[in-house]
Amino acid sequence: MSGQNGSDNGVPQDFRPVDGCVPEWIDVKEICRDAKRYVGLYALTNVDAVAINNGRAIYTTSDRNGEFRAMFNRIVASSTPEAAAVLDHSPTLIYDCEERRQWLAPRTAAVKFLYSQFREN
Repeated sequence: MSGQNGSDNGVPQDFRPVDGCVPEWIDVKEICRDAKRYVGLYALTNVDAVAINNGRAIYTTSDRNGEFRAMFNRIVASSTPEAAAVLDHSPTLIYDCEERRQWLAPRTAAVKFLYSQFREN
């Protein structure tokens, strides 16, 4: 796994670093184009689609033969029991468009984090 947990990387402490969740057919350059820095990806329930949240909008793309879901589920299943408990059965992949790092995060924390990128201080 790459990276570290927590705020040293600009992400919340409960985000867990992972590798290899984004299939090559997902055009990361394109999804990062409108993002400030981070995007969130997760498999939609009951359909073969991936939701992509850039903090301003949510897009969907087809999950080719369920590849993203299978890879993502494998990564989530291999995480530590502590990490699985933190994910609360609704994991989201956070992707750093600048440094190309990835974290698993609980969905509610991920959404809050993504939208906070665009809040004015």
